[in-house]
Amino acid sequence: MKKNYKTINIPNVQNYMSLFVSTISLFNLLVNIDKKLNILLIGLHCAVDLLLTKNKEIIIHHIVTLGIISFFMYNSIPVEPFINQIDTYISVEISSIFLVLREWYHNEIIDMFFILFFVYTRIYLYSVNIIYDYSFYNNIINYIDNPLKFVWYWGSTYGLYALNIYWTTVICKKFVKPFKQYLFNNITTEFILQYTYFSSLLWSVYNYTKNNHTNNYYVVDILGQTILSVSSYKYHETLKILYIEGNTSPDIIQKTEHMWDYLNDILSIYLRILGSSYVNLCNIDNTFFILFVLFLNGISSSYSYLKYIINLKLNNDTFHMNDSSEKFMIINFLIGSNILLNTIMSTLYLPSTKEAYCLRVNLLIIFIIISLVSLVKPFYTMNHLIIHIFLFIQTILLVKTNLIVNNMREMV
Repeated sequence: MKKNYKTINIPNVQNYMSLFVSTISLFNLLVNIDKKLNILLIGLHCAVDLLLTKNKEIIIHHIVTLGIISFFMYNSIPVEPFINQIDTYISVEISSIFLVLREWYHNEIIDMFFILFFVYTRIYLYSVNIIYDYSFYNNIINYIDNPLKFVWYWGSTYGLYALNIYWTTVICKKFVKPFKQYLFNNITTEFILQYTYFSSLLWSVYNYTKNNHTNNYYVVDILGQTILSVSSYKYHETLKILYIEGNTSPDIIQKTEHMWDYLNDILSIYLRILGSSYVNLCNIDNTFFILFVLFLNGISSSYSYLKYIINLKLNNDTFHMNDSSEKFMIINFLIGSNILLNTIMSTLYLPSTKEAYCLRVNLLIIFIIISLVSLVKPFYTMNHLIIHIFLFIQTILLVKTNLIVNNMREMV
């Protein structure tokens, strides 16, 4: 007689495993039993769940978590000197208790506790105890003695942080959705966006001149920002007109003149970021090769970008500004990779101080936030305006970086 075996419910198995590990983690934080064993348990859970899950975000989460745990284990890093960091790594599991309960019981109170613990442990505590802790940074770099370990640890650490920020933007989008009707419409948003870069330009001029430096190279950054401000004004004015004419999702390459407004705006971004890098590196010895690499990278990215857009135009394809397709992912990658490389190079010669360390971290986090807000679009019609606000913050940080590096040069 054939036996009937019940089909195993894989999601339930995953939920029970997650609930068990997160509950043990919470208990361990309260009574302080064995932190190292707890970390190993979290690693075991991630390894097993990798075999079960099909969710790409969870796969990334498990890989970067295993990256952090394996780094600590491989290098035999003791628990005691890093107790705050170990506790933080363990504490991020607490929100999973409420994540599982949300699967079983649809309850607003559970949702509230999930969001509360998620933001507190995965964003606030992770930022304070791991990302921004300068003492921890100075201690952990003693275990990073080659490029592989650098990528291994910092890639995993910032990979988990970026994933948590991504999930935060998704949560934010759900919060904003009921209030969509109260947000600025596309016309109002584009009207404001016409002028946002001018605020960055004025702020930069003020700060460069206020410091009374004799470095005439600052004018290169100012020139780049001026060109970007004008091109941005023209591009967003075009979009505003298209929205006024009733286009709910303008095709920016349908008319050649509109396409060039868009191209000029993006190419101005390349020019502006390259100009900032030049100001940062031009007075430092032996940086010609770095500047040359950045210039070639900018040229190749610009060419790839232009070729991509023009091919869309020649093939009578569309490029709608509210589109979330692969087209925008390609464009964002071309622009983002160039900005990230230039940003990293701009912080290369900062001094070994806490202020300089925080500048590096802030610039990287701003880049991550801008990238994820562009991807998730949590603010709907005001999304681009929020991005410009973060770009203004990025300008403040880049100008400060340029001033610090050039101050160092003048003191030599």
